Amino acid sequence: MLTTIKEVNLKAKNKTNRWNDYILLVVIALIVFFAPNVVAFIKLNYFSTLLNIRELASIDIASDVPISAFAVSNGIACSTADQLNLYSYDGELNYQRQLFGTKTVVRAAGDTIVVADLERGEIAKLSPTLEVVDKKRDIGPIIDLIATSKGDIVCQMREANTIKIFDADLKEKAVITVPTDKLIEMEIADDESTILVSAVAIEDLKFKSYVLQYDMTGMPLATGDLEGDLIFNTYMMNNQVIVTQSKIKSYNKESQKVAEIVNMEKIDQTASYKQFLYTSYIQNDEGVSQPYLSIYSDDLSYHQALKLTALPEHIVVNDKFIITYAAGKLYVYDHSLRSLKSIHTHRDITDIQWLDASHLMAYDQNHINVYVLE
Repeated sequence: MLTTIKEVNLKAKNKTNRWNDYILLVVIALIVFFAPNVVAFIKLNYFSTLLNIRELASIDIASDVPISAFAVSNGIACSTADQLNLYSYDGELNYQRQLFGTKTVVRAAGDTIVVADLERGEIAKLSPTLEVVDKKRDIGPIIDLIATSKGDIVCQMREANTIKIFDADLKEKAVITVPTDKLIEMEIADDESTILVSAVAIEDLKFKSYVLQYDMTGMPLATGDLEGDLIFNTYMMNNQVIVTQSKIKSYNKESQKVAEIVNMEKIDQTASYKQFLYTSYIQNDEGVSQPYLSIYSDDLSYHQALKLTALPEHIVVNDKFIITYAAGKLYVYDHSLRSLKSIHTHRDITDIQWLDASHLMAYDQNHINVYVLE
């Protein structure tokens, strides 16, 4: 049977239509697959160039001793040897209160401010307007204290290996006696549910080091053996991460070691945010001491590193940015360690802290700079 010209044209048309359909499907697949990456690329390489960091305020503090500053609700608290000031982000002085005592520390505790006289063993809670709302006397001499966002206060006492826990109403919740030779330091987990205590002991003529875990009622949870390494910092995320002078160790909730990194010459600064550890360190690269900024997951399975020209002296992190300070400058990175911006502080900075998601504070011995990222 002979094929007509009309049938041939119809077959050719159908074949062309099928090819057009195939091409359309391929184009749709490419768009679906690559569009998010294209958007991410544009955001990373274009919109990040629009980021600006500028100085919002510069606050001079009259003080003969180094100041201490920290974030409070919608403002900045700054303490000197005998005075507590509250400033707005733009540097305006809102409230002021005189401090008494031979050794006083000030901490933020949720919507209140804790003032402790370490020598007298007294704790007072102040309102956002610096009025006394509660006070606790005769606690005993205190070495240091940590306050949580819920208002709980954890005190390391001068009494040997003793920790006292107080609730938001300054009622004593628990007393912990740490069963080792020497309590070195204590930290609070990021979720504020666990107290992490670093301690050392001499056992069978050998130096031993431990991290002990307690809940906020003083109940012991677990003990991790650090195999004689001295602790630099300890963090509790999904895993517990222990930082020593040259090692990073990861332990599970039962304090069993799951991973370890040992090839670091000298670890300098560390910070934790969500399930990641951020650290600056020196590593020997072919005989040259090279500074790095690194990100590790809490189980140490993920690692990203960036070579630097100067070793950071401070690191702070939030959802969007990593901020470091080195050699008089603040450096802004995203979470892929891409450098975004930098700014000169013209000061020898003592500390840097986030005030909120877009405001940053950097201060030296008697001066506070406030920056905004926009």
